[in-house]
Amino acid sequence: MKAVFLLAGTIGLLTPIIARAEATSRTDTAATATIVNTLPVETTPQPQSIAQTNSAQPLQQGRQIRFNGQSETAGWSQWQTAQGKRLFISEIALTQLLGIQLFSSDTPNLQPIGWFSGDTQPIGQLPVRFIGTERHFDITDFAALMSWDLRLQSNQLSLNTLSATVKGIRVAKRTWGDRLVIDLDGPIAYQYTAKSNEFSLTLNAQTETTIAKSINQNWQYPKPIDPDQPKPPAPITTSEPAAEPPKLGEDPLDKPIPKPIESSKFKRIQAFKLDTSRNRTTLKLGIPIAVRPQILTLNNPSRLVIDVGNPVQTSRDINWMDGLQWRSQVVDGFPLNWLEIDPKQPELSIQPILPNQKGINQPAIEQPPLSGIATLIQTARQTGAIGAINGGFFNRNNKFPLGAIRINQNWRSGPILARGVVGWNPRGDFRFDRLIHQAAVLKDGERFELKSFNSAYLQAGIARYNQDWGLNYTSMTDGEVIATVRNGQIITQKIAEKPGTIVPISTGDELLVFRSNRTGAAKFPIGTAVKFDSKFSPDLDNYQHVIGGGPLLIQNRQIILDGASEKFSPAFVKGLAARSAIAQTSTGKILLVAAQNTADSRGPTLAAFAQMLQKLDAVNALNLDGGSSTTLYLGGQIIDRAPRSSARVHNAIGIFFTPKK
Repeated sequence: MKAVFLLAGTIGLLTPIIARAEATSRTDTAATATIVNTLPVETTPQPQSIAQTNSAQPLQQGRQIRFNGQSETAGWSQWQTAQGKRLFISEIALTQLLGIQLFSSDTPNLQPIGWFSGDTQPIGQLPVRFIGTERHFDITDFAALMSWDLRLQSNQLSLNTLSATVKGIRVAKRTWGDRLVIDLDGPIAYQYTAKSNEFSLTLNAQTETTIAKSINQNWQYPKPIDPDQPKPPAPITTSEPAAEPPKLGEDPLDKPIPKPIESSKFKRIQAFKLDTSRNRTTLKLGIPIAVRPQILTLNNPSRLVIDVGNPVQTSRDINWMDGLQWRSQVVDGFPLNWLEIDPKQPELSIQPILPNQKGINQPAIEQPPLSGIATLIQTARQTGAIGAINGGFFNRNNKFPLGAIRINQNWRSGPILARGVVGWNPRGDFRFDRLIHQAAVLKDGERFELKSFNSAYLQAGIARYNQDWGLNYTSMTDGEVIATVRNGQIITQKIAEKPGTIVPISTGDELLVFRSNRTGAAKFPIGTAVKFDSKFSPDLDNYQHVIGGGPLLIQNRQIILDGASEKFSPAFVKGLAARSAIAQTSTGKILLVAAQNTADSRGPTLAAFAQMLQKLDAVNALNLDGGSSTTLYLGGQIIDRAPRSSARVHNAIGIFFTPKK
């Protein structure tokens, strides 16, 4: 019964698991007959290349799995191979339904895994195939080894795992926080969710009545609790607006940053409840919102360990796809997750993405609306990205971006305040710099400065808009005067007394919007001939895509952080928060980096973040929106934080896979 997935020398880790599975395996002959062939070790197939695995089509695939009697949304597929029919499940199903741990990998075709084996040594590896934007894993042999019931029923995958019994629950203090240990009489599947200040863990196990009663009636934290019982502050969101709508010249990012968390009071389990039913146990832990528990499974005896606080984390380097690595590591005390992309890999591309955008390979019927926010997972799935990170700043009131966004040569949003940007093209060339836009409208030889171009950053003066902004412009301040320019001449002029007035932008037309500047508007009556003068420094004509953020952190290997020159407030620059960045290494690889907070701190300062990026070999780097916006996505799931703690964002940087035909 030693299946193909086992790594050499690891059978000892699974001997107790296999023995228990054999002792309790089901004898249902119908179920046994549907388990697809288990391969002996000596016939292990050689891994195929990514191109080969994508050339074949699955026999069947679906999005629903009947898991232990409950319907779950997760991908599965069935493939015909030389060894017979094989059943694969998505990464979401593997990790979030079964609780299987992913280890570092050298090849994208085989994924080492762990399950009740500790966090230092994998017990085996699963063949990988790609379906759309997800990785699917062959669990045929692993399911057979575990005596799980794996079958297809009416075009739905059914997976039933063995249950166990909770024999005890212990909580112990550590210097870094709390450790909760669940003693079991065998390995089990588990699922967890995190929202607000609650962490919920569901086990495919029954709990003895005395244990459940003791926890729910008598549980206390194993040390005296401070009588004031302070509540942890709400997480920082660097893109949160002021309470009132933005005023002219007001930067929504310019606001005080809360003080960091330093007390050990915020490292602990603050509440504990246990719910039981037949073959199902749910533990609900009250924990600080800033804390992300770590889960470890151990064998001989079977134990499930939950660490709450700042325990030591294991580094990980997964070869996720040719040209794409998923890496995680603690750097200077902060947990970092990042995607490393080879921009020269012909099947991979990087593009800015928006919430209202269709997939990049789908024909666009019209320019999608610019206003709107969504969670990163929604935007990535809608556009078909295999990976993504949140992008630049935005205003949560009107849901418009605050900074440069250029997509396929179209300036959806113009640069502001000479802030940092990154530009790139399909050839894989990247440019990190501060972008200055100087523009004017010319009338009768006289120059009138343009304050902005396709921008929601509001200033008194004249602003310019074209159809890259959208099919319509909606007034944003009181008393705007909106003039339409067609073929170099003012053809209409309209006064919008209140925000919300909609003015269409026809193909080839431009709008001049006069804010707090009716005197200036009077100089541009209908029939006036005008010309535009526009200059970008540096010239980014060779870069089809641009995303703005700021501040610029690293350029040509040197940290050049200068928040004041990019009009960021001192509080923003010195504040602590989760951080996001796009960076370039000395070898030309592109990094999408997310640094999260810890139980002790809301996150690194910008200066500390720049130093961390240098340790990842970054020679150029741009800070992106941070705080609750910081989110990293890969293969259908959020990989750096609890999905429900991820805020909605306006724009993002997406990674796309287009297989060779």
